Amino acid sequence: PLEEERCSRRLVSALGPGSALLRAAPRNPSDENSVCHVVYQVPGRDARSAVLAQLLADVVEQPFYDQLRTKEQLGYIVFSGVRSRDRVRSLVFVVQSAAAAAPLLTQRVDAFLADAEGIVSRLDDGQFESFRRGLAERLLEPERRLSQLSGRWWGEVISGERQWDRPLLEARELESVSRAELVRFCRDVLGRGSARRLVTELTAAGRAGEEFPDPRERGFGVVVDDPAELRATLPVFDA
Repeated sequence: PLEEERCSRRLVSALGPGSALLRAAPRNPSDENSVCHVVYQVPGRDARSAVLAQLLADVVEQPFYDQLRTKEQLGYIVFSGVRSRDRVRSLVFVVQSAAAAAPLLTQRVDAFLADAEGIVSRLDDGQFESFRRGLAERLLEPERRLSQLSGRWWGEVISGERQWDRPLLEARELESVSRAELVRFCRDVLGRGSARRLVTELTAAGRAGEEFPDPRERGFGVVVDDPAELRATLPVFDA
């Protein structure tokens, strides 16, 4: 095999503490939908961070959908979960709506996440164990198709980590995760003072005349309209 220094490696940008806003322009002037895409980057690549991120996503997934889709009826697309690129994981929250502009959607996502720590804290022992057991079962479930197995192994090759038994490793880490640790993780990743947060907002062209609060007043330290401009200011993720 090639020496480590000769292997190609995809680089992932590291979000710094604080909030950044990327404002996207609508491409279809007749599209009535606006969208907010809220990303919280997890600061570690290790197995412990991976299972904590997935466990937290599992806990808040249904309450997030219930609040924004069912109760507030903001949009027909309401999604939350974990996304990973080269073992850099992020908690992602997406709302698409024809009923509200993107800044309002972000505001409602923020309002929900302000109680995320409370949602985790209010789990009783049985509920917490049910979430943990469900995640463990998914991790240990064998791949049913060769494409799934090859996809996972190619991910290890591309990342350069070659941790072929990663699901087993993560399942073992999960065994010792406590509710108190998950609460701390939630506070560290989603808390205002420590979050590595990127919000992408696209407001429908038909709402261009509406007035929205200044992004700085909404707590954004960085505001850009070009992804390349944002990427140029960010360091490489090397945790």
